[in-house]
Amino acid sequence: MFISRSKRYRSTTSAVSSITELLLAEGAEAVLLRAAATAHPSETGGLLLGPRSSQRPWVTHVLEIPSTRPSPAHYVLPAGLTHPLIACARRGDRRLGYLGEWHVHPVDTGPSRTDGRTMRRLASHAPNPPILLLARLAPGGYALEVHVWSGVRHHQLSIIRSGDLPGDPRTCSRRAT
Repeated sequence: MFISRSKRYRSTTSAVSSITELLLAEGAEAVLLRAAATAHPSETGGLLLGPRSSQRPWVTHVLEIPSTRPSPAHYVLPAGLTHPLIACARRGDRRLGYLGEWHVHPVDTGPSRTDGRTMRRLASHAPNPPILLLARLAPGGYALEVHVWSGVRHHQLSIIRSGDLPGDPRTCSRRAT
């Protein structure tokens, strides 16, 4: 379960159908998987940052924002942190922007109903369809899956692993790539 308390901007419904894959930088994936293992059995999560290229989001940085009340059944992104953290990252590298949010399911399950409601709400205010990256505990470790929403429409994306973005920005959180 995931609840975001961030405000976003309006999105276009047609953009979601053109996105079929997401690039995921090795460093961002490592931070996410390390955060999942450290938080287990609780959920944790945060922001996905990176550039957009040809309608293909590229997650180059993962910011972990621990919940104020960790739980194995839900993650709440603390209010008021999204915009300052994005601004901090952009001061370090103007190519970076908000791509979406991520969190951990310490059990082998996909997006919850709460995840869907939260992402539909974010999609109604975002300039680009928001991404939800889930790390779910599967046999053998955490498995990653990516979903994108626009309005009520939703579909899963393919993940393509990539190298890291040259020129790392300053650290804007104590837990970030």
